[in-house]
Amino acid sequence: MKKIKLLLLALLIFPAFISYADIISPRHPLKVYIKVDNTEVFTDIVIVGVGDCPTFSNKPLINIITSDSRIELRKSCPIKFYAVKKDYLEEKGLNNIKWEEDKNVAKINEPISLEKGALSYNSNDRLEIHFTIAGFNNKEMIIYRSSQVYKYGNAQRPDKVENFELEGDHSELKNNF
Repeated sequence: MKKIKLLLLALLIFPAFISYADIISPRHPLKVYIKVDNTEVFTDIVIVGVGDCPTFSNKPLINIITSDSRIELRKSCPIKFYAVKKDYLEEKGLNNIKWEEDKNVAKINEPISLEKGALSYNSNDRLEIHFTIAGFNNKEMIIYRSSQVYKYGNAQRPDKVENFELEGDHSELKNNF
């Protein structure tokens, strides 16, 4: 009798689990990518993105940034951009530069990270944040968000583009540091 009750209970519960199998959660994290649009303007400088994410090797994630490259930005991993002269980079090597301490490196004016309160849309949606290098002020690279493009995965909804301007007086910026 006990076996029959357990079998009946199992037969009643099992279809309940199956009935929810085709329901997909409507909210997924939005994929966010960053691009720097005008790196080719600075011909003797290399722009490097250094991710501040924990890794197994305790080495930061380092990417050389070009106008064609796109880096995924994660909520827990801010990215700092650095500018280094091409000949200095070739001499030292990408992994041998201490990015925060080296005096031959121009640092970004502020790290790039996702704001708190992560964005959520459908899983096919993504956001591309475009940055533009305005120039250099002493050993600081001035970079600003020039546009955001919301790319929707559904063909019925067109991409949404927001443009931004550089604020303040930056007439003293140089093309080199």
